[in-house]
Amino acid sequence: MFTENLFTKLLQLEQGWIVKSVETDFSEQEIHIEISCILDQFVDEETGEICKFYDRAPVRSWRHLSTFQHK
Repeated sequence: MFTENLFTKLLQLEQGWIVKSVETDFSEQEIHIEISCILDQFVDEETGEICKFYDRAPVRSWRHLSTFQHK
């Protein structure tokens, strides 16, 4: 849990988002971080209306800045 909390702070995730898991592949010098939204509702900034999450986007991946010389 320490690692997940560390990356949550390093990535400056907003409230409602957490680092769910961190996996390292030392042979490829890669760190894979899974981020998850833990909110079941949110406030629409335009209307102020409370909205529920009904749909989730598919899992995506992208290359972020290197961390400790790992991709």
